[in-house]
Amino acid sequence: MEQIINIIGWFLELLMIEMCVHFVWNSKSKIRFLTVLLFLYNGLAFLLITNKIVPYYCRYIIYILIFITCYVEFRSNFVKTFKKFLIAMTFAGIAEVLAAFAVAPFESRINSQTGLLVAVNTVSIIIVFVFHKLFRKRDRNSSYGLADEKVFHTMIFCTIPVVIMIIDYSIHQELRIIYDMVISVLIIVIYKYLLKVRITEKELEKKNLELEMQRIYGDAYKELLDEVRKRQHDFKNQLTAIYSMHLVAETLDELVEMQKEYCEKLEENIRYDQILTKCNEPILAGFLYYKCIACEKMGVKVDYTISVTSAECQIALHEIIEIIGIFMDNACEQVVELSCDSRTIELSVDDNDGAITIEIGNPSRPLTSREIEQMFQPGFSTKGENRGLGLPRVKQLVKNHNLELIVFNSEKYGRSRLNFKLIIKK
Repeated sequence: MEQIINIIGWFLELLMIEMCVHFVWNSKSKIRFLTVLLFLYNGLAFLLITNKIVPYYCRYIIYILIFITCYVEFRSNFVKTFKKFLIAMTFAGIAEVLAAFAVAPFESRINSQTGLLVAVNTVSIIIVFVFHKLFRKRDRNSSYGLADEKVFHTMIFCTIPVVIMIIDYSIHQELRIIYDMVISVLIIVIYKYLLKVRITEKELEKKNLELEMQRIYGDAYKELLDEVRKRQHDFKNQLTAIYSMHLVAETLDELVEMQKEYCEKLEENIRYDQILTKCNEPILAGFLYYKCIACEKMGVKVDYTISVTSAECQIALHEIIEIIGIFMDNACEQVVELSCDSRTIELSVDDNDGAITIEIGNPSRPLTSREIEQMFQPGFSTKGENRGLGLPRVKQLVKNHNLELIVFNSEKYGRSRLNFKLIIKK
């Protein structure tokens, strides 16, 4: 019976560490193949250690395996993985200390060390779960709730009670849990209030910026709509011109050719007008329209697919515009020196499945993973000095708001392309 309780304690500790890992990486806890292997190794190590087949220190190999699992599962570089792993293990240690303080008054009622281990690990799981839920709720209600900052404030909240208990015990040589908890709660409430004030200020600053954009670009967009309406009124005149071509055409073939050429010119002139009707966000629609016109003036054709009902998502509208502008500028600069038939970029802005997906592609030779990483380094550019600031800015926004950015090589019509795909959750 003692062995069963002991192995339960081991498994609970591993479960708590896994929860901390997913909390730090801001990912959902799921049953994965590597996680199953970790639990199997944990059970095997327990059996071998209790039967004295292997020494006790073999248990600590599990921490190395957890690190390897993080490196493989989250696909980050070694240094970043190591830093986050240390944060996760620190968080787990603090959670266990808090749990130990919470269980201490009931120590006399627990008959064994193994039972105490199970109790501490169970309480530590509850602590991690509560913090995870609290910060997930805040993340849903505020675009300012960033992944890295979430972990930072969690560490502070967990550290406050530990520091208070250590200081109080060193002064009075006794553990006054209720007193220490009351002081800790008061400090946390004050800290939480100050944090909320800071978040509110950030949100207000973002709203003011959006209102300023609405004021600046709103009138321009209305003028743009008036221009489109004038074109629609002129549509009847264009139809009259087409109907009248038979008066000057000498043969049927000549008439067909004249009408075809005239219609192609009309279609070319209004090819970007549909952006204004397929995007329900006025400022975004106006920006995309003018950006496509600007590309056209550079001799670059834009094949677009736009379907946006609302731009309300986890980042501000001006940041969406900033990202699209950087992607389109980079794509145009890449293709402007190519032959005329290759000067085409593809733009897709889609509002589906609870997310806004932005994808931009342009002709390019296939790039290696290292070359793609270099593109996002500040100052790196093949276009001269004082360049290479756009993509690093995109990388910063992606990191700050926990967005999903995918850069990949593709092929279309026998020509290789480079694609940037950004997924912004609503």
